[in-house]
Amino acid sequence: MTNYEQLKNISPHQKEECERLYRKHPLAEYIDWQKYFESDDGNEMHFVKAIDVYRDENGKTNYVLEKKQIDNVDYYLIYVAEDNQFIELPV
Repeated sequence: MTNYEQLKNISPHQKEECERLYRKHPLAEYIDWQKYFESDDGNEMHFVKAIDVYRDENGKTNYVLEKKQIDNVDYYLIYVAEDNQFIELPV
């Protein structure tokens, strides 16, 4: 059963709560929600649109989300899942 089908089969209150959580997800704008809802994989983190995903020396999962420029300096925007933290790392 896909995530969309599961969402259709829960109570209106539960559906509202799920949709609220999806909107507030720290990576909401980086998750491919269409692929997530078409899938039966319930882990939205498997659908993060990232340049790279790796484990650091502490075993934490890092999602390299985008390369951006601040004051003419290139940075990678990285999300550290276990810390629920965004960091900007100079390239």
